[in-house]
Amino acid sequence: MIAVLLAMVALHLPGELRKPAVIVGSTAIDTAVDTGTSGPLVDATPVATPWPPLDDDVSMRLGLAIDDALANRRLTSVAGLGIGVLHRGHAWRQGRGHARPDTVPPSTSTTSWRVASITKTMTAVAVMQLVDAGRLNLDDTVGALLPGAPRTWRAITLRQLLAHTSGIRHYPLRGPEQRLTTHLTTTQSLALFSRRPLAHPPGQSFLYTTYGYDVLGAILEAVTGHAFADVLAEQLFGPLGLQSTVVEDSRHRAPSWPEGVRFTAGGRLQPSARVDVSSRFAGGGVRSTIDDLLRFGDALLANHLVDADTFRSMTAPSMSDDGLVNDYGLGFAVYPQRGHLVVAHAGGQPETTSLLFLIPAEHLVIALATNLEDQGDTLSAVAQAIVEVVAEDGFPRRAVWSDSSAGADSVIIDGLNRAFTHGRAFVDLVVDDVSTDAAFARFEALVDPAAINLAPVDARARITSAHHPMNGRVTPIVGAAIARALRDVDNNAFATLPRRGPLAFFADWVALCERDAVRCPPARRPTPSLSATVRRLQAAWEHTPPAVHRLRVRDLLHVPETTSALTPLVGSPVHPDLSDDLMATSHLLLASRPADAITIARLNTALHPDKAQAQLALAEALLMMADDDESAAALEQAWRLGGPDALPAKVWLARVGRLRVLPTPRAEAAATTVLNFARLRLPDDKTLRDTDDEQN
Repeated sequence: MIAVLLAMVALHLPGELRKPAVIVGSTAIDTAVDTGTSGPLVDATPVATPWPPLDDDVSMRLGLAIDDALANRRLTSVAGLGIGVLHRGHAWRQGRGHARPDTVPPSTSTTSWRVASITKTMTAVAVMQLVDAGRLNLDDTVGALLPGAPRTWRAITLRQLLAHTSGIRHYPLRGPEQRLTTHLTTTQSLALFSRRPLAHPPGQSFLYTTYGYDVLGAILEAVTGHAFADVLAEQLFGPLGLQSTVVEDSRHRAPSWPEGVRFTAGGRLQPSARVDVSSRFAGGGVRSTIDDLLRFGDALLANHLVDADTFRSMTAPSMSDDGLVNDYGLGFAVYPQRGHLVVAHAGGQPETTSLLFLIPAEHLVIALATNLEDQGDTLSAVAQAIVEVVAEDGFPRRAVWSDSSAGADSVIIDGLNRAFTHGRAFVDLVVDDVSTDAAFARFEALVDPAAINLAPVDARARITSAHHPMNGRVTPIVGAAIARALRDVDNNAFATLPRRGPLAFFADWVALCERDAVRCPPARRPTPSLSATVRRLQAAWEHTPPAVHRLRVRDLLHVPETTSALTPLVGSPVHPDLSDDLMATSHLLLASRPADAITIARLNTALHPDKAQAQLALAEALLMMADDDESAAALEQAWRLGGPDALPAKVWLARVGRLRVLPTPRAEAAATTVLNFARLRLPDDKTLRDTDDEQN
């Protein structure tokens, strides 16, 4: 656990370190502003966590769900993982694996992790606190706030910096910033990119950038007269008692810090590069613990850092001049997920992957961190598993599957799902009645079976883009209007919709429209055709045995029971999309029970005949059993379904599998066969090159 005495830092930093950076022309000059702390970091006892624990049953189910999310992943066998959950005032924390190879104690909730881009949320809060205090305005420009700023920056506003629409570029993936080992001041950090041209005019479009947040850090220093580390300490860390959260100073590396590790492109584990992150100080320079991240998230949701209106403005999707709504507000990613409004930020850099995940309506905070790089997908899977347990009655989050070759159903379901997930998440989106009625009319046209069957690909494209402002925000407006009506009628049923899904959402709407002409006026009433389609699909969905909806990977490992439970679903117009779970199950069985792996893989292709990845999983299992003919047929089918977008990913998995998942001669031969198959069709595929030692 790493900490610093924040009050002492504020009182005793040398005056030179408080001096704000000044940029003259296109070259950052002046000052020795240091973005880090002024001395060695020391261990300290954290503030006692104030929350009671989640009850034992929920805790047990959380552990099992996370086991499933980590199945077939090597994270905790090679690195550490910190997990924290705070739901409605009750907490659960767990450490898995080891953050250092030379220590016996596992990772804990007080392990100090680099939190990478979660830092951006803290910088944004500090900026918005000054906005609330009247010391800054979101329309203030860089030119007004940083004297002598480069000409290209001067018209950029605070709002654009916060929303990643400034045009300032992100640091290049293979630039010198990825190899920095020296500590930089604010001035030196800005000099890294002050001469680089903007990617686009300010405000034009969304471009994620850590360097844009460095400019915000420099503005905080200029306005307050304090070093960036002091600003966060005085405005956030100190008031919240975050004794283990600090802007990192790699010159004083603590022995207890986790040792970062990464997989090479060829699947070999190696130590992370030792990179000094002071150059990305305000966009990725903070270290923290799971306990402190939970406190930070709790304070955000309780409006202890900024008031409710300010937090709402920070967590509303922003719009750029190109007319698109971006899944990012002011310092936070903001997006709908299964009807929840998610406010989150992920982080990734040398030595770490991190995630802060909030669902404000549930007062849910999830904090995750590991010292294994490039684990964003894994942390997202863990967060999803946690949400399922604490906010969705333990139902695994699965999409509604419908065979895309069977007619208009799959396109209609796509439209229903988009209206549901956007509408329930942004339930308070209110538009005038005329525009709302027009949106309902357009939505009916989007999901009209006759129009879809004429040109299914074009119909799906129209539905996919229907939430954009340039296309009238059709699905969010329709979904929000339905969600408000359903909430007003029965708030308890409304609360269960995230696990019941889009078909139940629209089935409830159809039923409401049949009995309540006030809440469902004629202009919003579904057509007889859509009502009949919704009823038919919902009936098929409800025909799925309840136990199937709760199946997890650990249950699917019981092959006879799995086959018996799922075979009746083959040919059903809709059923839960189990393809990912069945693929994970097949991979888990492949080394020790190859015949069972093939059974599960075949079942997967039968249930999801249009899924290229299911065919690829079957091909791999068959290759393990040296069944070249049937495996070739599965590969051909995968190619037909997915083309070059599907095959290279699996080729890569096969290559990695040869090195670390399936270490047998037969597995090596199988991987070689898959690679050769790919070479015949993708002779120039870059993923086939020998890049084992290439830095990601």
